[in-house]
Amino acid sequence: MGRDIAPEAFADMLDAHLTVCAPESEEQGFADAYCRELLETKNIRTVGWVDQHGVRFKEALSETGSLVYPPASGGQSTSVVCLRARLVLVVSARSGVAVFPFGHVLTECSVGEVRREARAVASQSPRGFEAMSGASWEYARQQHTREAFSREYRREVSEILGWWAGKREMLPSGMG
Repeated sequence: MGRDIAPEAFADMLDAHLTVCAPESEEQGFADAYCRELLETKNIRTVGWVDQHGVRFKEALSETGSLVYPPASGGQSTSVVCLRARLVLVVSARSGVAVFPFGHVLTECSVGEVRREARAVASQSPRGFEAMSGASWEYARQQHTREAFSREYRREVSEILGWWAGKREMLPSGMG
């Protein structure tokens, strides 16, 4: 279960468009299994691997308002890049990315749920969508920076060292 449900969900949503960005050479099984959805459906296109600093990424952003990312795990780096690009996210709860209240969380990752959440994003008023988009960018700007990472890393290390210091006092002499 995972990203394969997005093409299946969008195949019948002719009023919505899906651009699949994936390294085609490494994804032959996926391409074979979803050949009809990827190649024969007018509202779905495949563009292959997209470098976040490249022209294709900028082109995709000019046509895109949302990232639908239903994999059962992972996806944090992709999601953060898209938050910074002001996309409204529809992601798996297991992605590890906080998106509430500026995105949608997939709890069951089913075809039906992807359709419902994609339609919920698409039905936003322009003002509501812009607010969600701006909130996703603001969250990424505050939470996903080198400074924020360093601050959190220092906090975690300090907590571990504090815990260890308390345990060392309990050890017999010469063992800590």
